[in-house]
This record gives sequence, C-alpha cells and structure tokens, in this order.
Amino acid sequence: MEVIKLGINDKLDIDARLVATLGQFDGIHIGHMKLIEQVKKIAHDEGFKTGLITFDPHPDFVLKKRDNFGYLSPLTEKLKMLSEYGIDYAIIIEFNVAMSQMSPEEFYDRYLSHLEALVVGSDFRFGYRGKGNVETLKALGKRIIAIEVVKYNDVKIGSNQIRDLLMNGKVDKISLLLNRYYNITGIVRHGSKVGRTLGIRTANVDLAEEYQ
Repeated sequence: MEVIKLGINDKLDIDARLVATLGQFDGIHIGHMKLIEQVKKIAHDEGFKTGLITFDPHPDFVLKKRDNFGYLSPLTEKLKMLSEYGIDYAIIIEFNVAMSQMSPEEFYDRYLSHLEALVVGSDFRFGYRGKGNVETLKALGKRIIAIEVVKYNDVKIGSNQIRDLLMNGKVDKISLLLNRYYNITGIVRHGSKVGRTLGIRTANVDLAEEYQ
C-alpha cells in the first residue's frame, strides 16, 4: 500500500485510475467496511486501483469538538489495517483550521476531481460547515456511489458510539460493531511486581500512541 500525504496547498494527482472512499475511519467499524468493500468491488469489476482518503489529525480535535485526543485506531494502526484489507493507496490530508474553512468546490478540485468514482455514506458532508453533500458531488460531475448508513439497534453505527461503549466497559457490544475484538498495542514494561505477590499477575503496557 502506498501512503500519500497532502497539505492544504497540495492536489491529489497520481498516475492511477482510482476509486476511493473518504472519511475519518476511526476504529474501522462495520459501517466503514461496507464502504471499503464497495470500493474494492468497483475496482475489481472495472480495473481501477483502490484508495481511502482520511484526515490527520482528527477534525474533532482541531475544531475542539472533543477534549480527549485519543483514537480508537491511531494512524499507524489504521494504515496497518487498510494494508491488510488490500487498499492500494492511503491518502492522508493534514487537517487544520484553514482546511475547515475550505469551500466544498475547492476541496473537490484539490482532492476529489482526479478520482474515477467516490464511495460515501448517504449522509456524507464535506467542506466549510459541511455545506457539501452527495448532491454537490454529483453536480460537480463526479460519479458517486452513496451507501445507506449501517445501524445497530436502530442507531447509526459511528466511532463516537463505539467510544462511548468503550468508556462504559461494554466491550462485548464493541466486538459486534467492529466485527473483531477491540485491541490496543504497546510495549510491556516491568513494574513493581506487586501483583504476583497477590497471586494476580498483571502487565504494565506503555502505549506508543493515544487511544480512546
């Protein structure tokens, strides 16, 4: 998988016919996988390469919508999963305040106009204050495949929903929404070894990245 990093003054222009999906993809839950699977199907049927466009850092942190700077899947872990899923290009757009003020038309011109097709959720929004949507993309001439949102118990599956379950210790439900066990990665360090004296061995794990 090739990783491409873009800034606010860059433009996506690669020598490949690309079908892609776009979003934050924190946690890569079953709703995200539905988008990825559709990208792979179109690419297979029509001879395109696959791509996924995401942002770093998370827009919520830049726009101060969330205080905790943790991720369900930090960038390095997300890239590892995308590679395992067979994505050809991971395109990472640096998100900042100036990016949040970019019009839908400029965002399209810089990052989406090169694509052969774009797969998004039916409720997809983009550009300044979310003014752009599926109809905007169609009006700009892009081939759009809009996927209905995936729900669990009549609620749209989203990263914030999974984050709330995690914070409340409901890990059994999280596995249903991820279609895998939730995990964190770190290095086991020696501690004070108190647990073994109580007959309960524990592991002290230093996290290389911020999780939530």
